[in-house]
Amino acid sequence: MTPQIHPDRRPTFARTAGCAAAVVLSLLAAGCSDSHRDSKPGTDNSSSSQSAPTTTPTPATDVREPAGTARTLRPAPAPLSRPGSKEWTEVLRRPDITAAFGTASAEAAPNLQFPYAMRATDGRTSAVLVGVNRNRDTLASAESFATLRSTDAGRTWQLLKASVPMSSAYQDGHGGVLSVNMRSSAGSTVRERHLTTWTSSDLGATWTRHRATLTAPFAMASAYFHRDIVPSRDGKRLIAAVYGKRPGSPRYEVWTAESQDRGASWRIASTVASDSSLGWDSGPGPQTEGFDEPSLARLADGRLLAVVRRSAPIDPAVCRGQGRGLEIVTLESDDDGRTWTNPDQITDAGNGVQYRTAAPHLAQTSRGLLMSVGRPGTALLRPAAGNLPRSTGPAPVEWTALDQFSPGTTSGYTSIVEVAPGRVLQFGDHGSNWCFPAFSGLPPSGIWMRQLEVPTVGR
Repeated sequence: MTPQIHPDRRPTFARTAGCAAAVVLSLLAAGCSDSHRDSKPGTDNSSSSQSAPTTTPTPATDVREPAGTARTLRPAPAPLSRPGSKEWTEVLRRPDITAAFGTASAEAAPNLQFPYAMRATDGRTSAVLVGVNRNRDTLASAESFATLRSTDAGRTWQLLKASVPMSSAYQDGHGGVLSVNMRSSAGSTVRERHLTTWTSSDLGATWTRHRATLTAPFAMASAYFHRDIVPSRDGKRLIAAVYGKRPGSPRYEVWTAESQDRGASWRIASTVASDSSLGWDSGPGPQTEGFDEPSLARLADGRLLAVVRRSAPIDPAVCRGQGRGLEIVTLESDDDGRTWTNPDQITDAGNGVQYRTAAPHLAQTSRGLLMSVGRPGTALLRPAAGNLPRSTGPAPVEWTALDQFSPGTTSGYTSIVEVAPGRVLQFGDHGSNWCFPAFSGLPPSGIWMRQLEVPTVGR
Protein backbone atom coordinates (compact mmCIF):
# COMPACT_ATOMS: atom_id res chain seq x y z
CA MET A 1 0.00 0.00 0.00
CA THR A 2 1.35 3.44 -0.87
CA PRO A 3 2.47 5.26 2.29
CA GLN A 4 0.28 8.19 3.35
CA ILE A 5 1.17 11.35 5.22
CA HIS A 6 0.14 11.16 8.88
CA PRO A 7 -2.86 13.53 9.35
CA ASP A 8 -1.05 15.45 12.11
CA ARG A 9 2.16 15.74 10.11
CA ARG A 10 0.94 16.17 6.54
CA PRO A 11 2.64 19.17 4.94
CA THR A 12 -0.12 21.61 4.02
CA PHE A 13 0.05 24.91 2.26
CA ALA A 14 -2.51 27.22 3.84
CA ARG A 15 -3.22 30.61 2.35
CA THR A 16 -1.15 33.44 3.80
CA ALA A 17 -3.17 35.55 6.27
CA GLY A 18 -4.90 38.46 4.56
CA CYS A 19 -4.60 36.94 1.09
CA ALA A 20 -7.74 37.36 -0.98
CA ALA A 21 -9.23 34.64 -3.13
CA ALA A 22 -7.96 36.29 -6.30
CA VAL A 23 -4.29 36.12 -5.28
CA VAL A 24 -2.05 34.72 -7.98
CA LEU A 25 1.48 35.16 -9.15
CA SER A 26 2.81 36.61 -12.37
CA LEU A 27 6.58 36.23 -12.43
CA LEU A 28 9.35 35.95 -14.96
CA ALA A 29 12.26 34.46 -13.02
CA ALA A 30 15.11 36.41 -14.58
CA GLY A 31 18.63 36.72 -13.29
CA CYS A 32 19.16 33.11 -12.22
CA SER A 33 22.73 31.90 -12.44
CA ASP A 34 22.20 29.02 -14.84
CA SER A 35 19.58 27.10 -16.77
CA HIS A 36 19.23 23.61 -18.14
CA ARG A 37 16.99 21.46 -20.15
CA ASP A 38 19.33 20.45 -22.92
CA SER A 39 21.37 23.65 -22.86
CA LYS A 40 24.82 23.93 -21.33
CA PRO A 41 24.60 25.44 -17.82
CA GLY A 42 26.78 28.08 -16.24
CA THR A 43 28.52 27.86 -12.91
CA ASP A 44 28.54 29.61 -9.56
CA ASN A 45 31.51 31.96 -9.13
CA SER A 46 31.38 31.98 -5.33
CA SER A 47 34.72 31.13 -3.75
CA SER A 48 33.82 30.34 -0.14
CA SER A 49 33.67 26.69 0.89
CA GLN A 50 32.09 27.31 4.31
CA SER A 51 28.85 25.48 4.95
CA ALA A 52 25.84 27.73 5.42
CA PRO A 53 23.09 27.24 7.98
CA THR A 54 19.55 26.87 6.74
CA THR A 55 17.94 30.30 6.66
CA THR A 56 14.34 31.38 7.06
CA PRO A 57 12.77 32.38 3.74
CA THR A 58 11.67 35.95 3.21
CA PRO A 59 7.96 36.69 3.64
CA ALA A 60 5.69 35.62 0.82
CA THR A 61 5.07 38.04 -2.01
CA ASP A 62 1.41 38.19 -3.03
CA VAL A 63 0.38 39.58 -6.40
CA ARG A 64 -3.29 40.19 -7.12
CA GLU A 65 -4.42 39.09 -10.58
CA PRO A 66 -6.46 41.70 -12.52
CA ALA A 67 -9.98 40.58 -13.36
CA GLY A 68 -10.45 38.84 -16.68
CA THR A 69 -6.83 37.94 -17.36
CA ALA A 70 -7.32 34.17 -17.25
CA ARG A 71 -8.40 32.68 -20.57
CA THR A 72 -10.53 29.57 -21.05
CA LEU A 73 -9.42 27.25 -23.86
CA ARG A 74 -11.85 24.77 -25.38
CA PRO A 75 -9.82 22.46 -27.61
CA ALA A 76 -11.43 19.53 -29.37
CA PRO A 77 -11.80 16.77 -26.75
CA ALA A 78 -9.06 14.18 -26.92
CA PRO A 79 -10.59 10.82 -27.89
CA LEU A 80 -10.34 8.11 -25.26
CA SER A 81 -8.47 5.23 -26.84
CA ARG A 82 -6.32 2.26 -26.00
CA PRO A 83 -2.57 2.53 -26.48
CA GLY A 84 -1.62 2.36 -30.12
CA SER A 85 -4.05 5.05 -31.20
CA LYS A 86 -2.62 7.92 -33.24
CA GLU A 87 -5.26 10.39 -32.08
CA TRP A 88 -4.27 13.52 -30.15
CA THR A 89 -5.46 17.09 -29.68
CA GLU A 90 -3.84 20.50 -29.32
CA VAL A 91 -4.29 22.06 -25.88
CA LEU A 92 -2.09 25.16 -26.24
CA ARG A 93 -0.97 27.10 -29.31
CA ARG A 94 0.89 30.34 -29.96
CA PRO A 95 -2.34 32.27 -30.76
CA ASP A 96 -3.57 31.37 -27.25
CA ILE A 97 -0.48 33.05 -25.79
CA THR A 98 -0.99 36.09 -28.02
CA ALA A 99 -4.61 36.42 -26.92
CA ALA A 100 -3.81 36.02 -23.22
CA PHE A 101 -0.53 37.92 -22.88
CA GLY A 102 -0.34 40.13 -25.98
CA THR A 103 1.48 39.96 -29.31
CA ALA A 104 4.74 41.37 -27.94
CA SER A 105 4.84 38.76 -25.17
CA ALA A 106 4.21 35.92 -27.61
CA GLU A 107 6.95 37.12 -29.98
CA ALA A 108 9.41 37.59 -27.12
CA ALA A 109 8.77 34.02 -25.89
CA PRO A 110 7.98 32.14 -29.09
CA ASN A 111 8.39 28.57 -27.87
CA LEU A 112 5.88 26.33 -26.14
CA GLN A 113 7.79 23.32 -24.88
CA PHE A 114 8.56 20.94 -22.00
CA PRO A 115 5.10 20.25 -20.49
CA TYR A 116 5.13 19.04 -16.87
CA ALA A 117 1.81 17.82 -15.46
CA MET A 118 0.42 16.91 -12.04
CA ARG A 119 -3.00 16.22 -10.50
CA ALA A 120 -4.05 17.81 -7.22
CA THR A 121 -7.08 16.82 -5.13
CA ASP A 122 -8.80 17.89 -1.92
CA GLY A 123 -10.67 14.59 -1.53
CA ARG A 124 -13.80 15.88 -3.29
CA THR A 125 -12.64 17.64 -6.45
CA SER A 126 -9.41 17.63 -8.42
CA ALA A 127 -7.50 19.70 -10.92
CA VAL A 128 -4.84 18.87 -13.51
CA LEU A 129 -2.05 21.46 -13.66
CA VAL A 130 0.38 21.69 -16.58
CA GLY A 131 3.38 24.02 -16.58
CA VAL A 132 4.86 24.89 -19.99
CA ASN A 133 8.11 26.67 -20.78
CA ARG A 134 7.74 29.68 -23.10
CA ASN A 135 11.40 30.76 -23.19
CA ARG A 136 14.04 29.50 -25.56
CA ASP A 137 16.11 26.65 -24.14
CA THR A 138 19.26 28.71 -23.71
CA LEU A 139 21.14 30.46 -20.92
CA ALA A 140 20.50 33.80 -22.58
CA SER A 141 16.74 33.54 -22.00
CA ALA A 142 15.05 34.44 -18.74
CA GLU A 143 12.41 31.96 -17.66
CA SER A 144 8.88 32.43 -18.94
CA PHE A 145 6.00 30.06 -18.20
CA ALA A 146 2.44 29.33 -19.18
CA THR A 147 0.26 27.50 -16.67
CA LEU A 148 -2.77 25.42 -17.71
CA ARG A 149 -5.47 24.22 -15.30
CA SER A 150 -8.36 21.83 -15.90
CA THR A 151 -11.07 20.82 -13.44
CA ASP A 152 -12.85 18.43 -15.83
CA ALA A 153 -10.08 15.87 -16.48
CA GLY A 154 -8.71 17.67 -19.53
CA ARG A 155 -11.89 18.42 -21.46
CA THR A 156 -11.43 22.20 -21.11
CA TRP A 157 -8.47 24.25 -19.92
CA GLN A 158 -7.89 27.62 -18.31
CA LEU A 159 -4.71 29.47 -19.24
CA LEU A 160 -3.80 31.27 -16.01
CA LYS A 161 -2.19 34.65 -15.90
CA ALA A 162 -0.22 33.24 -13.00
CA SER A 163 3.08 31.92 -14.36
CA VAL A 164 3.91 28.95 -12.16
CA PRO A 165 6.06 26.01 -13.31
CA MET A 166 5.06 22.43 -12.52
CA SER A 167 8.52 21.01 -13.18
CA SER A 168 8.90 20.03 -9.50
CA ALA A 169 5.69 19.84 -7.49
CA TYR A 170 3.83 18.13 -4.64
CA GLN A 171 0.16 18.00 -3.61
CA ASP A 172 -0.95 17.22 -0.07
CA GLY A 173 -4.39 15.70 -0.80
CA HIS A 174 -6.20 18.60 0.91
CA GLY A 175 -6.09 21.08 -1.96
CA GLY A 176 -2.59 22.31 -1.14
CA VAL A 177 0.10 22.40 -3.84
CA LEU A 178 3.80 23.22 -3.59
CA SER A 179 5.82 24.13 -6.70
CA VAL A 180 9.62 24.55 -6.61
CA ASN A 181 11.26 26.36 -9.49
CA MET A 182 13.70 24.28 -11.49
CA ARG A 183 16.41 26.95 -11.53
CA SER A 184 18.33 28.13 -8.48
CA SER A 185 20.72 31.02 -7.89
CA ALA A 186 23.97 31.38 -5.97
CA GLY A 187 23.72 31.69 -2.19
CA SER A 188 26.07 33.26 0.33
CA THR A 189 28.48 30.31 -0.02
CA VAL A 190 29.04 27.55 -2.56
CA ARG A 191 27.16 25.21 -0.23
CA GLU A 192 23.95 27.21 -0.48
CA ARG A 193 21.52 27.96 -3.31
CA HIS A 194 18.50 30.26 -3.36
CA LEU A 195 15.15 28.96 -4.63
CA THR A 196 11.78 30.35 -5.64
CA THR A 197 8.73 28.37 -4.54
CA TRP A 198 4.98 28.83 -4.91
CA THR A 199 2.12 27.52 -2.77
CA SER A 200 -1.60 27.19 -3.44
CA SER A 201 -4.40 26.15 -1.08
CA ASP A 202 -7.12 25.91 -3.76
CA LEU A 203 -5.92 23.26 -6.23
CA GLY A 204 -3.78 25.71 -8.15
CA ALA A 205 -6.39 28.40 -8.83
CA THR A 206 -4.37 31.06 -6.95
CA TRP A 207 -0.73 31.14 -5.88
CA THR A 208 1.65 32.79 -3.43
CA ARG A 209 5.37 33.18 -4.09
CA HIS A 210 8.10 32.48 -1.50
CA ARG A 211 11.88 32.38 -1.24
CA ALA A 212 13.60 29.23 0.02
CA THR A 213 17.11 27.83 0.46
CA LEU A 214 18.97 24.67 -0.51
CA THR A 215 22.08 23.64 1.41
CA ALA A 216 24.52 20.76 0.85
CA PRO A 217 27.45 19.14 2.68
CA PHE A 218 29.55 19.88 -0.41
CA ALA A 219 30.04 22.75 -2.85
CA MET A 220 27.47 23.12 -5.63
CA ALA A 221 28.07 24.86 -8.94
CA SER A 222 24.43 24.38 -9.93
CA ALA A 223 21.28 22.66 -8.71
CA TYR A 224 17.99 21.95 -10.49
CA PHE A 225 14.82 20.64 -8.85
CA HIS A 226 13.27 18.24 -11.31
CA ARG A 227 9.99 16.39 -11.59
CA ASP A 228 8.79 14.77 -8.42
CA ILE A 229 8.44 15.57 -4.72
CA VAL A 230 7.20 12.67 -2.56
CA PRO A 231 6.51 12.37 1.19
CA SER A 232 8.70 10.23 3.40
CA ARG A 233 7.22 7.06 4.87
CA ASP A 234 6.77 8.65 8.31
CA GLY A 235 5.23 11.80 6.87
CA LYS A 236 7.79 14.11 8.46
CA ARG A 237 9.77 15.06 5.35
CA LEU A 238 9.37 15.90 1.68
CA ILE A 239 11.86 14.23 -0.68
CA ALA A 240 12.68 15.91 -3.98
CA ALA A 241 14.69 14.84 -7.01
CA VAL A 242 17.53 17.26 -7.81
CA TYR A 243 20.47 17.27 -10.19
CA GLY A 244 23.46 19.55 -10.54
CA LYS A 245 27.21 19.92 -10.80
CA ARG A 246 30.05 20.39 -8.35
CA PRO A 247 32.60 23.15 -9.05
CA GLY A 248 35.10 22.07 -11.68
CA SER A 249 33.10 19.01 -12.75
CA PRO A 250 31.87 18.78 -16.35
CA ARG A 251 29.20 16.20 -15.50
CA TYR A 252 25.88 16.22 -13.71
CA GLU A 253 25.00 14.17 -10.64
CA VAL A 254 21.55 13.25 -9.30
CA TRP A 255 20.77 13.95 -5.64
CA THR A 256 17.82 13.87 -3.28
CA ALA A 257 16.89 16.94 -1.26
CA GLU A 258 14.79 16.82 1.91
CA SER A 259 12.61 19.40 3.62
CA GLN A 260 11.18 19.22 7.14
CA ASP A 261 9.38 22.57 6.98
CA ARG A 262 6.99 22.15 4.03
CA GLY A 263 9.46 23.40 1.44
CA ALA A 264 10.76 26.53 3.18
CA SER A 265 14.26 25.05 3.30
CA TRP A 266 15.93 22.03 1.74
CA ARG A 267 19.15 20.09 2.24
CA ILE A 268 20.89 17.59 -0.01
CA ALA A 269 20.46 14.19 1.69
CA SER A 270 22.00 11.66 -0.71
CA THR A 271 23.65 11.06 -4.06
CA VAL A 272 21.49 8.92 -6.31
CA ALA A 273 23.81 8.61 -9.30
CA SER A 274 27.17 10.02 -10.31
CA ASP A 275 30.19 8.69 -12.13
CA SER A 276 32.22 8.64 -8.90
CA SER A 277 29.51 7.16 -6.64
CA LEU A 278 28.77 4.31 -9.02
CA GLY A 279 32.35 3.58 -10.00
CA TRP A 280 31.50 3.51 -13.67
CA ASP A 281 31.47 5.99 -16.50
CA SER A 282 28.18 7.49 -17.66
CA GLY A 283 29.55 7.48 -21.18
CA PRO A 284 32.61 8.13 -23.32
CA GLY A 285 33.76 11.44 -24.73
CA PRO A 286 34.31 14.96 -23.42
CA GLN A 287 30.71 16.02 -24.10
CA THR A 288 29.13 13.37 -21.87
CA GLU A 289 26.70 15.12 -19.55
CA GLY A 290 26.56 12.53 -16.76
CA PHE A 291 23.28 11.71 -14.94
CA ASP A 292 20.43 14.20 -14.87
CA GLU A 293 16.68 14.91 -15.25
CA PRO A 294 15.46 12.36 -12.68
CA SER A 295 11.91 11.29 -11.83
CA LEU A 296 10.87 9.70 -8.51
CA ALA A 297 7.97 7.41 -7.64
CA ARG A 298 6.85 5.63 -4.47
CA LEU A 299 6.22 1.98 -5.33
CA ALA A 300 3.37 -0.07 -3.89
CA ASP A 301 5.70 -1.85 -1.45
CA GLY A 302 7.17 1.42 -0.12
CA ARG A 303 10.41 1.54 -2.09
CA LEU A 304 11.47 4.64 -3.97
CA LEU A 305 12.28 4.29 -7.65
CA ALA A 306 14.31 6.81 -9.62
CA VAL A 307 14.64 6.89 -13.40
CA VAL A 308 17.48 9.00 -14.75
CA ARG A 309 18.52 10.42 -18.10
CA ARG A 310 22.06 9.55 -19.08
CA SER A 311 23.96 11.46 -21.77
CA ALA A 312 21.28 12.15 -24.35
CA PRO A 313 22.87 14.61 -26.78
CA ILE A 314 20.60 16.75 -28.91
CA ASP A 315 20.36 17.79 -32.52
CA PRO A 316 17.38 18.18 -34.89
CA ALA A 317 17.55 14.47 -35.74
CA VAL A 318 16.40 13.42 -32.25
CA CYS A 319 13.34 15.66 -32.68
CA ARG A 320 12.38 13.67 -35.76
CA GLY A 321 12.53 10.23 -34.23
CA GLN A 322 16.19 9.20 -34.06
CA GLY A 323 17.66 7.89 -30.82
CA ARG A 324 20.99 9.30 -29.68
CA GLY A 325 23.07 8.78 -26.56
CA LEU A 326 22.89 6.19 -23.79
CA GLU A 327 19.96 4.24 -22.37
CA ILE A 328 18.04 5.58 -19.39
CA VAL A 329 18.59 3.81 -16.05
CA THR A 330 16.53 3.03 -12.94
CA LEU A 331 17.72 2.89 -9.31
CA GLU A 332 15.92 1.77 -6.14
CA SER A 333 16.00 2.76 -2.47
CA ASP A 334 14.71 0.80 0.53
CA ASP A 335 15.44 3.54 3.08
CA ASP A 336 13.57 6.58 1.82
CA GLY A 337 16.32 7.71 -0.50
CA ARG A 338 19.29 7.62 1.86
CA THR A 339 21.04 4.86 -0.14
CA TRP A 340 20.49 3.59 -3.68
CA THR A 341 21.12 0.42 -5.66
CA ASN A 342 23.33 0.27 -8.70
CA PRO A 343 21.45 1.26 -11.86
CA ASP A 344 19.57 -1.02 -14.24
CA GLN A 345 19.63 -0.04 -17.90
CA ILE A 346 16.38 -0.15 -19.83
CA THR A 347 17.82 -1.69 -22.95
CA ASP A 348 14.64 -2.93 -24.61
CA ALA A 349 10.90 -2.75 -23.92
CA GLY A 350 9.87 -5.73 -25.98
CA ASN A 351 9.60 -3.74 -29.19
CA GLY A 352 13.25 -3.53 -30.23
CA VAL A 353 13.42 0.21 -29.41
CA GLN A 354 16.21 1.61 -27.23
CA TYR A 355 15.00 4.64 -25.28
CA ARG A 356 17.61 7.37 -24.87
CA THR A 357 15.19 9.91 -23.58
CA ALA A 358 15.16 13.31 -21.99
CA ALA A 359 13.20 13.78 -18.76
CA PRO A 360 11.49 10.37 -18.36
CA HIS A 361 8.41 10.64 -16.14
CA LEU A 362 7.23 7.99 -13.63
CA ALA A 363 3.67 7.72 -12.34
CA GLN A 364 2.23 5.17 -9.90
CA THR A 365 -1.35 4.56 -11.07
CA SER A 366 -4.29 2.28 -10.34
CA ARG A 367 -3.05 0.09 -13.22
CA GLY A 368 0.50 -0.11 -11.91
CA LEU A 369 3.69 1.83 -12.51
CA LEU A 370 3.93 3.76 -15.79
CA MET A 371 6.77 5.62 -17.45
CA SER A 372 6.40 8.22 -20.18
CA VAL A 373 9.50 8.50 -22.38
CA GLY A 374 10.63 10.06 -25.64
CA ARG A 375 13.44 9.83 -28.19
CA PRO A 376 12.56 8.16 -30.38
CA GLY A 377 9.04 9.53 -30.65
CA THR A 378 6.91 9.16 -27.54
CA ALA A 379 6.22 5.95 -25.63
CA LEU A 380 4.39 4.63 -22.59
CA LEU A 381 6.19 1.84 -20.70
CA ARG A 382 5.18 -0.45 -17.84
CA PRO A 383 7.08 -3.18 -16.00
CA ALA A 384 6.06 -6.53 -17.42
CA ALA A 385 4.79 -7.57 -13.98
CA GLY A 386 2.73 -4.39 -13.55
CA ASN A 387 4.78 -3.16 -10.60
CA LEU A 388 8.53 -3.21 -10.31
CA PRO A 389 9.96 -6.39 -8.75
CA ARG A 390 12.96 -6.10 -6.50
CA SER A 391 16.26 -5.98 -8.32
CA THR A 392 18.03 -9.33 -8.02
CA GLY A 393 21.30 -8.68 -9.77
CA PRO A 394 22.83 -7.39 -12.96
CA ALA A 395 19.95 -8.56 -15.17
CA PRO A 396 17.78 -5.53 -16.06
CA VAL A 397 14.13 -5.42 -15.01
CA GLU A 398 11.86 -6.25 -17.91
CA TRP A 399 9.71 -3.39 -19.18
CA THR A 400 6.94 -3.56 -21.76
CA ALA A 401 6.03 -0.83 -24.24
CA LEU A 402 2.28 -0.29 -24.05
CA ASP A 403 2.45 2.34 -26.73
CA GLN A 404 4.82 3.90 -29.27
CA PHE A 405 3.58 7.12 -30.82
CA SER A 406 5.08 9.62 -33.26
CA PRO A 407 3.59 13.12 -33.08
CA GLY A 408 6.02 14.42 -35.70
CA THR A 409 8.68 16.84 -34.53
CA THR A 410 8.99 16.80 -30.73
CA SER A 411 11.65 17.51 -28.10
CA GLY A 412 10.95 14.18 -26.38
CA TYR A 413 9.92 15.89 -23.12
CA THR A 414 6.63 14.33 -22.01
CA SER A 415 4.48 13.99 -18.92
CA ILE A 416 1.61 11.75 -17.76
CA VAL A 417 -1.10 12.03 -15.12
CA GLU A 418 -3.93 9.66 -14.16
CA VAL A 419 -7.33 11.40 -14.10
CA ALA A 420 -9.55 8.35 -13.44
CA PRO A 421 -8.86 4.65 -12.77
CA GLY A 422 -6.99 3.40 -15.82
CA ARG A 423 -7.33 6.69 -17.69
CA VAL A 424 -4.19 8.79 -18.23
CA LEU A 425 -3.40 12.02 -20.02
CA GLN A 426 -0.05 12.18 -21.81
CA PHE A 427 1.40 15.55 -22.84
CA GLY A 428 4.15 16.49 -25.28
CA ASP A 429 5.32 19.36 -27.49
CA HIS A 430 6.02 20.10 -31.14
CA GLY A 431 9.71 20.72 -30.59
CA SER A 432 12.12 23.04 -28.84
CA ASN A 433 14.09 25.86 -30.45
CA TRP A 434 17.02 23.49 -31.09
CA CYS A 435 14.77 21.24 -33.18
CA PHE A 436 14.78 23.78 -36.01
CA PRO A 437 17.50 25.52 -38.09
CA ALA A 438 18.74 28.83 -36.74
CA PHE A 439 17.26 31.97 -38.30
CA SER A 440 14.36 29.99 -39.78
CA GLY A 441 11.70 32.22 -38.24
CA LEU A 442 9.14 31.30 -35.62
CA PRO A 443 9.07 27.50 -35.37
CA PRO A 444 5.91 25.44 -35.09
CA SER A 445 4.94 25.63 -31.45
CA GLY A 446 2.30 23.95 -29.34
CA ILE A 447 1.43 21.44 -26.63
CA TRP A 448 -0.50 18.28 -27.48
CA MET A 449 -2.37 15.83 -25.27
CA ARG A 450 -3.47 12.23 -25.63
CA GLN A 451 -6.06 10.46 -23.49
CA LEU A 452 -5.32 6.77 -23.06
CA GLU A 453 -7.04 3.84 -21.40
CA VAL A 454 -4.37 1.70 -19.78
CA PRO A 455 -5.21 -2.02 -19.75
CA THR A 456 -5.04 -4.01 -16.55
CA VAL A 457 -1.98 -6.20 -16.12
CA GLY A 458 -2.31 -9.35 -18.17
CA ARG A 459 -4.65 -7.90 -20.80
